[in-house]
Amino acid sequence: MKKELLYVVTIITGVVLLTGVFFGFDNLTGDTTVDINIHDTYFVIPTKYLLFIFMLILIVFACFVRILFTRFKIKYANYIFLFFNALLIVCFILVCISINNFNDILRGNMGETTTREMATSMNKVLANFLYSGYFAIVLTVFIEIVVAFKTRKLHKNAS
Repeated sequence: MKKELLYVVTIITGVVLLTGVFFGFDNLTGDTTVDINIHDTYFVIPTKYLLFIFMLILIVFACFVRILFTRFKIKYANYIFLFFNALLIVCFILVCISINNFNDILRGNMGETTTREMATSMNKVLANFLYSGYFAIVLTVFIEIVVAFKTRKLHKNAS
């Protein structure tokens, strides 16, 4: 158990440092934002939410590689992966809901002031984002189910 906790702390520390090096440590703590300008409307997204999802993806990937190399034999590593993967599923669902709401807002704002081609292209872009989000949800849920069954099988064999 102590070895797995040390491994998780090492992964989280490495991911935070890697994110800080790539995106700057100010973005982790400050009030920086990402501005999306679409047709006279600015959508402001705090950077810390985007970086949290990025860090969560890296943590899930590192834990998944760990349980693949150990062939699902370490029960606590499997539980840690299941926890972080469940968090990632919740984040993907929230992102898809946000994109869907964003699409509804755009349809309301793009009434008569835009051309039909511009509105159609924006709908296609947002639809592609939604399809990617849905695919990510299905993939992570499938992986979650597989790891849960492998963990249950390991637990039954140990009893």
